[in-house]
Amino acid sequence: MNDLLLDEYWNGRQLYQGSKGGKYYVSDAGNKMYVRENLKSRKQKTERRPKRKFMPRRGAFYRSLMNQKQL
Repeated sequence: MNDLLLDEYWNGRQLYQGSKGGKYYVSDAGNKMYVRENLKSRKQKTERRPKRKFMPRRGAFYRSLMNQKQL
């Protein structure tokens, strides 16, 4: 590997820095597991979703109710 060994640990595993600057650790199976440093951005994505309320389509029954209400 041409990657740099760091003095940082993630959940008890030593981190490496890849050629593009990403940090990862090697799993038990030998796979690279990349680490996100700022988990706040992940939370902001879920908070940005608009809360949608159920809005039924206005059909003939709704129009008939509104006409009766005006009388």
